[in-house]
Amino acid sequence: MLHGSLTLLMRSIRDDALQQHPHLLRLMSAMILLTMFVVAMGSPGYSGVPGLIFFEQLAYLGIALITLAAIGHFSSSITEEKEEGTLGLLLLANISPLAILLGKSTNRILSAFLLLATLFPFSLLALTLGGITSLQIVAVFLALGAYLFLTANLALLVSVLVQRSTEAIVVMTLLMLALHGVPEILQNSIRLLTQERHLDADSVLARFSQGLYHIHQEISVIHEIRRIFKADSNLSLINWQGPVSIAVGLLLFWLAAWRFSLIVWASDSSEPSDPKSINQSNRWVKWVSRPWPMAIAWKEFHFIAGGPVLFIVKSLTYLGWIALCLINEEWIRNLFGMSALWFLRFSFLIFLVAELFVASSQFFQIERRNGTLSTLFMLPQSLFWISLQKTLGCLTGSIPTILALAVLSGIGTQEHVAGWTATHQQTHHQFLILLIAGCALFVTCQLTVLCSLYVNWGALPLAIALMVILAGICAPLITGMIYVLREQHQPDYAQFGPVLYLAGMISIGLQFEILRRLQFLCGR
Repeated sequence: MLHGSLTLLMRSIRDDALQQHPHLLRLMSAMILLTMFVVAMGSPGYSGVPGLIFFEQLAYLGIALITLAAIGHFSSSITEEKEEGTLGLLLLANISPLAILLGKSTNRILSAFLLLATLFPFSLLALTLGGITSLQIVAVFLALGAYLFLTANLALLVSVLVQRSTEAIVVMTLLMLALHGVPEILQNSIRLLTQERHLDADSVLARFSQGLYHIHQEISVIHEIRRIFKADSNLSLINWQGPVSIAVGLLLFWLAAWRFSLIVWASDSSEPSDPKSINQSNRWVKWVSRPWPMAIAWKEFHFIAGGPVLFIVKSLTYLGWIALCLINEEWIRNLFGMSALWFLRFSFLIFLVAELFVASSQFFQIERRNGTLSTLFMLPQSLFWISLQKTLGCLTGSIPTILALAVLSGIGTQEHVAGWTATHQQTHHQFLILLIAGCALFVTCQLTVLCSLYVNWGALPLAIALMVILAGICAPLITGMIYVLREQHQPDYAQFGPVLYLAGMISIGLQFEILRRLQFLCGR
C-alpha cells in the first residue's frame, strides 16, 4: 500500500528532474545570491559586520519568498485538479487519496527544500565578509526549512478545503497576515487600552493577549531569526520554533489527508469548474448597460472591475470608512502614531495598489484560460489599442479609490506625522521615495501580467516574489548611483535619472517579453 501511495510522488519527482525550468530556477537563485554577495562587498552601507548584514537581509528575503510561495504555489496543489475536474480520472487510475496528496503537494515541498539546499553552500561565502558564524547560518536554514514545512502543509489544507485557486490564495493571504500580524496588533491594542485605563491589566482578555504574544515570540520564524543573529557563542540549533513548526505541519497534513479522503469521492469533485470573473461570481444584482464605443473597455469594466454594482458598493463603503476613521481619530493617533487623515491616505493607497494588482493578474488571464486569446487578437485593432482599452476599463472601476485618494491628498497638505516638518531637502527625499515606489508598482504590474501568461494560478504572488528579488539586486545599484551623484554635487533632480532609466529599461524588456508570449499563445 505504501509503495502504491509513493508511485505518483516518485513520478512527480522524476518529471521535475527531467524538466529544465526547475534547474534553471535553482541556477538563477544561486546567481542572484552571488550577485547580492558581490554588491555587498562593494557597497558602502555594509560597514562593520558586512557578513551579518548581508545574510540577515538574505534570511528575511527567504521568509518573504516562502510566504509568497505558500500563497501562490502550494495553495493551488489540489484546487487546480478540482478546477480541471481531473480528480475522478486519478481515482479511476486506482490512485489512493494519500497518493494524490503526496504526488501533488510533497513534490513541491521537496523542490522548495532542494532550492534551499542549493543556496546553502553559497551562503557560506558570507563567512568571508565577517560578522557571522557557520552555526548561525545552519540555524537560519533550519528555521527557514521548518517554516517552509509549516506553511506548505497549511496551504495544502486550505487547498483541500476550498474549491477554487483564487479562493485558496485569498484565504492563505489572510492566514499569513493573521499568523504574522494578529498577535502583534492585538498586544499593542491591549497595551493601549490598559494605558488609557479602558481595560484592566489583570482581565482575561489582557492575559490572553499576553500569553498569545509570548507563544508567538517563541514559535514565530521572524523572532527566531532575530534571536539567531543576536545570539552569542551559546547559540542552540534546536529551539521551540523548529519542532513546533514540524509538529504542526504534520498535524495539518494529517487533517488535509483526512478531509481529502472524505470529499474526493463527492460527485462534484470530478466536475470542472468554469472560470468566472469578479462580476459573474454570486451576483444577486445584474446591472449591465449597453456596450460603450470602446467595447473592450466596457467588457473589462464589467468582467474585471466589477461593473456598476461594485462601483456603487465601493463608493458607499469608502464614505463609511472615512467617517469611521474620523470618529476614532484619537485611537488611530495613539495606535499608529499618525493623524486620521494620514491613516486614510495610506489605507486608500493600499486599496488602490490591491485593485491594480488584481486587475493586472486578470489582464489577459481570462482570455487565456477560456481559449479566446487568439480570437481577441483577430480583431482589426492593434495590440496597443487593445491593451489601452483594457487598462481604461480597469481604471474606470477604480475611480472611487483614485478620487478618494486625490481628495484626501489635497486636504491638509501641511499636516505632519508626529511633528515632522518638511524642509526642501526632506521634500526632495520624499518625492524620490514616491518616484521609486511608483516605478516599483508599475514594474510589478507588468510582471504580474507577464506571469499570468505563464501560469494559471498564483501570478500575483509569483510577480511579487520576482519583484522582491529584483529589488534586492537593484536597490544597492540605485543607492550607489545616487551616492555618486551627491558626491559630485549634481542637482537634486539629477538623482531621479538612475531610477527612471533603470525602471524604463526593465519596463521595455517586460513589454517585449509580453508581446513575444502573446504571439506564442496565439500561434503566430
